Amino acid sequence: MTRQIRNVGELDLDSISELVARCFGEGWGRAALGDFLASSTGRMRVVIGDGDPDRLLGSLVARRVAELVEIDLLGVAPEFRRQGHAAALLEELICDEAA
Repeated sequence: MTRQIRNVGELDLDSISELVARCFGEGWGRAALGDFLASSTGRMRVVIGDGDPDRLLGSLVARRVAELVEIDLLGVAPEFRRQGHAAALLEELICDEAA
């Protein structure tokens, strides 16, 4: 399976909130994710499969705090775990922050 990692937009929030609920239960709903997306320190990425923007495999929510990057959520849909998607999200974040 090929994967693509991209930044999150407003249209992704429903899919991400569903994925977060599947991975972690309650906690981060659409409103909280939207607030996070609007913040200047928020970093949000998704990994999608086979070029289909509706096939969300995983997501990463992080924030920059001074010179640190704090990872708040990193989740991969259960059926796509153990395929390197979380590692790819982390690598993308590290490369973006190092640039």
